[in-house]
Amino acid sequence: MKKKEEVRSFKDNLKSLLLRHSFRPALQMEIICILLVVVIGGWWGIASNREANSHVCEALEQTITVYGELLDQLSAEDHIINPETSLTRRTLILKSLYTASARAGYEANMYILDPEGNILVSSRETVSDEEKVLVRNWNILEQLKESPEQIQMDVSRGSNRTLLLAKAVVADGRIQGSIVMQVGGSVYDKLLAANAGKTVIAQKDYWVLDTNGYQFVDPIGRLVNSMRESQGLKIFEKGIYYVRHQEVGGGNLEVYTFFDYTDTVRVLAMVLLTGIVVLAFLFFAGLSNTEKMAVKATEDISTLNEAFLAVTEGDLRAHLEIHSSTEFKNIGNGFNQMIRSLNRQMEENRELAEIVAEEQVKRLASQFSSHFLFNTLNMISCMARLEDAETTDKMIVSLGNLFRHNLRTKQQEVTLEEELDGLEDYIYLQQMRFDGRITVEKQILVDPARARLPSFTLQPVIENAFSHGLKACEEGGRILLRVWRQGRMLYVTVADNGKGMTEEELAALSEKMRQSEQTGKSIGLGNIFRRVSMLYPDTGKMQVFSRAGHGTVIRFEIPQGEEEERA
Repeated sequence: MKKKEEVRSFKDNLKSLLLRHSFRPALQMEIICILLVVVIGGWWGIASNREANSHVCEALEQTITVYGELLDQLSAEDHIINPETSLTRRTLILKSLYTASARAGYEANMYILDPEGNILVSSRETVSDEEKVLVRNWNILEQLKESPEQIQMDVSRGSNRTLLLAKAVVADGRIQGSIVMQVGGSVYDKLLAANAGKTVIAQKDYWVLDTNGYQFVDPIGRLVNSMRESQGLKIFEKGIYYVRHQEVGGGNLEVYTFFDYTDTVRVLAMVLLTGIVVLAFLFFAGLSNTEKMAVKATEDISTLNEAFLAVTEGDLRAHLEIHSSTEFKNIGNGFNQMIRSLNRQMEENRELAEIVAEEQVKRLASQFSSHFLFNTLNMISCMARLEDAETTDKMIVSLGNLFRHNLRTKQQEVTLEEELDGLEDYIYLQQMRFDGRITVEKQILVDPARARLPSFTLQPVIENAFSHGLKACEEGGRILLRVWRQGRMLYVTVADNGKGMTEEELAALSEKMRQSEQTGKSIGLGNIFRRVSMLYPDTGKMQVFSRAGHGTVIRFEIPQGEEEERA
């Protein structure tokens, strides 16, 4: 069941309205400031991170491309692998290296090696024995043996990690040697120094080539697990970072760039805290003022409310004296006039209701159908000649009981038990009249002694069914009286399977009922309709439903008191 919404007073609503309008500009300003900080800070961080990542990736890709082209060029030359390379030839090779370095923007060392990894030509003037041993142990030389036709890429191990690009020199289906380009760590230091953010250059197996963000590198020199393959916002060691990573060199290298949002979040928190403090100050500063304003503005409304509450509780002695404003003064004068008029009308209606109710009951009792009486007496005369005296006696007794019941009932409202008592005799006489062609069935689903309804309600409706709905019925005529209760309402239906009414006839009957006119020669349905409306003006109801050839149903809805409901 939906919970009933609580209705607050006008004063409370006015206070709430004043407070809302007082705080709304400050709240809106705070929200705008927060959104500006978030949007501008977020956009700037993402843009800076994207730019830094792209810068490093482009530089690396350019370096790899330029030196890869040089490797392709040199490896295709005849007799590039020659232990006795002339000075002139060596000079031309180094010149090619310097040209490539100028294009790449980053310098590199070049080594031409024999199949065993011995240095034949080096861009360095002197090569130490230690370096010669290190070169022979490069893992990239093993990679070339597996794929001699492709350029290989690797990172040299050791304290000073360098990027290695190499390609095998193949002749007559055999590896004659190899050419290796070594891009040193100083190159990456220069590249990363140009970036304001933190950058990590790593292999595809997460070994770090170089970085200016050492907090993202584990003790053995690999990218920390939590940042691998990261994109977007990440929390790391109580910091908030925006991470972007791209692959370069055909997926052999990955560039991670990190933008620190921690300071931005701090600024956002300061803005939020400042806004909360400002709102709290405004709230407590304005609370007392709004209370005074609300009380002053609703003084007359409170007076009017108290007066109306008194009226709803039955006190019609209220009188208002308001002089604060023209509008409220007019309302007060209108209220006073309404009270005077209401008192006068209630007194008139009370007297009228008593007169009308008494007269209607008398009218019902006096208007008992003379036609019905004539037919019944005539029938009794016939039965006396055709049947024994016992049946005749029973009919006479029933007729007498019926007249006595109708004449002694003067109350506006009776119990269902009393109403059924007189109805039994009436139904017996009508069944005798119609020679048993019409049956009456009763379904009483309430305690007749506790249920109440207007007097002379059922008999006129039953008579209407006999006289109009089923009069021409040769056999199989049926009337069903059903009474039940739901909540505080008593429901009564009288249904017949007679000729029914057309839409036009039903509309005419409804109009006559509204005008309190009688229908036919029986006690009028309009009179019953009027009494139900008068006795139960808000909840009582009488309805007629009918279709030609399908019978008629008359339905009553009669409110019951609390005592009957509990019972």
